Amino acid sequence: MTKKPFFPHWVFPRFWGGSGPSYEEEVANYYYEGEDLERALINIHHTDKNKRELEHLKLDKKYGLVDDEYEYELNVARLQHGEDSKEYKIAKVESDWAEGELSDLEKEEKIATINEEPWVNVSAELVETGDGRGISIVPKYNRYFIEYLKKNGYSPLLEEDELVRIWLTDFYASVLNGDEDVPNEDDDLYE
Repeated sequence: MTKKPFFPHWVFPRFWGGSGPSYEEEVANYYYEGEDLERALINIHHTDKNKRELEHLKLDKKYGLVDDEYEYELNVARLQHGEDSKEYKIAKVESDWAEGELSDLEKEEKIATINEEPWVNVSAELVETGDGRGISIVPKYNRYFIEYLKKNGYSPLLEEDELVRIWLTDFYASVLNGDEDVPNEDDDLYE
């Protein structure tokens, strides 16, 4: 809140000849209080634009001026780490997911890709065929999953789709044979 002093600050000897941040702080204390004083002090003490914006953002949250928590976290990550950082990119994915722009599956894939981790999801869909009903297996994966396959014995000369098809065949064969080495949700591959 802005105070409305009867006299301007320069009338008083304590303000004569002052300069610098301590003087500006004293003038701010003379004219402002509460949130307005806090904002004035932020402007005095933080010359870096990003730091100043971050402090104002935190003040907005303190005073209940933040409507969207995900947008707040996104802006904090942008100001603290920059738009090219993993933190910002993950916060952006979280914000998009919160606004309904991404499904849970898309969110998982994007976060794994940002973290440069292998990610795969296999879903099955019933489809109508000429003979009746069939099942369509639909794998989704990121480039780190392909790299993972190539590093773990699958031919680096094969195209991505062929690599995934062979992996699926191996995976289902392992499941049917009851192999103990079948990957499950607890394995690093699926995190």
